[in-house]
Amino acid sequence: MLHLLPVGDRRILPLNKSVLIDGVRVKAVPVEHSIRAPAVGYRVSTNARSFFYVPDVARLPNASDVLRGTDIYIGDGATLSRAMLPRETGR
Repeated sequence: MLHLLPVGDRRILPLNKSVLIDGVRVKAVPVEHSIRAPAVGYRVSTNARSFFYVPDVARLPNASDVLRGTDIYIGDGATLSRAMLPRETGR
């Protein structure tokens, strides 16, 4: 369905690797949303400023590394007081 939208420049971003697009650096970072639905957050940087955007997240692995130097965090999470994800045994 996405290919039907009138977007002139489409990109598939590799995970955990910065890509420069028209002077803006973008990095796709995997986040935990649910076992069945993986999700990605995006670090967007230009000049000396950056923000991290994640539309749906239950947990941000390596949060201190991912958010280091970020000026603004924009995110959506459903809870702060209890775990939402069932843990697999041995993890």
